Amino acid sequence: MLALEHDFSSRFELQLRCRKSTANALTDLDVLTLLLEPACSSDGAHAIARHLLLAFGSLPGVLSTARHRLLQVEGVDQRLADILVIARQCALRCTRAEVSNRCVIECWTDLLTYLQTAMGNLRREQFRVVFLNKRNEVIVDEVLQEGTVDHTPVYPREVMRRALLHHASALILVHNHPSGDPTPSQADILMTHRLVEAAEVFDISIYDHIIVAEGLSVSFKGLELI
Repeated sequence: MLALEHDFSSRFELQLRCRKSTANALTDLDVLTLLLEPACSSDGAHAIARHLLLAFGSLPGVLSTARHRLLQVEGVDQRLADILVIARQCALRCTRAEVSNRCVIECWTDLLTYLQTAMGNLRREQFRVVFLNKRNEVIVDEVLQEGTVDHTPVYPREVMRRALLHHASALILVHNHPSGDPTPSQADILMTHRLVEAAEVFDISIYDHIIVAEGLSVSFKGLELI
């Protein structure tokens, strides 16, 4: 009986904090527990949330983890994996909506937020292109390649093919560094120069190349590398 009373008290206290506090007052453990609780008991949600955070480090780390890896965590079944996948989609769609059909100059901070949400906690490298029209408005963004923990193959021909398909006038190149260090490598710089040269043939501008790491980002334009 005491255990049940403690469970109810903890659950009620967490729900009350959620209703009365700002989002920043809740910890990653609190948020993840509340997210999972409708699908399992309060104690079960708390324990599973702890397992997930221990496995993947943070709430963004959990939400950016592939489904098959989530299912390897103790207590996570198909239903809980569904909840976590949908939560990630909600976050991505909300941040993407802030930049869709807008001039990147006017929404640069929102663009970086979206890229950080989409790629900042990935454990493998990913190469993404943001396609822009003549007004520097975002047409669409696409993941063109996925690689290993420290390398992603990039094919200029494929990048240009997608740019022409979208009738893009300019591109923003983006990739992530799972190591946590966004510093461009020599290979990154050489690959960027190859893409700039390929784009010039089709009168397409490379506006920037952004490297994203967890909580950090670096702009080639800002570093005068482009």
